[in-house]
Amino acid sequence: MDVSVEGYADDHQVQKQFGVLFQFQFLSRGIENIYNAAEVWMFEFFLMINCSKTLLMIVAPPSVMEQILIKGSFINGCCIRFVSEAKNLGVILDSFLSFDTQVKKVVSGCFNTLRKISRIKKFLTYDDLNF
Repeated sequence: MDVSVEGYADDHQVQKQFGVLFQFQFLSRGIENIYNAAEVWMFEFFLMINCSKTLLMIVAPPSVMEQILIKGSFINGCCIRFVSEAKNLGVILDSFLSFDTQVKKVVSGCFNTLRKISRIKKFLTYDDLNF
């Protein structure tokens, strides 16, 4: 099947390269075969795939993404749609690997922390503020 599997604790990702010309074959039968193989492996280790948490994301340049016509897949009776972003170990990945959403999230978190510090700075000493 020639897939790459990455996992940490109970989160696993399966990666597979395919050509745009073969999108129908891969996105219809290929994904279902990979899903079924993963399900068999997980069953052997007393685990289950949660169909409602399963996401599909195609990572490609915008010019290639325009050529992808299929927007989801049916696997074991579940309709699994493609997503443009997914969180993986706390990092938000997008289908173009631009990290725009991740950067916005980090900047927003930093701004909120600085705003909270500015609210309490009158209660801090000069040494506390001078780091």
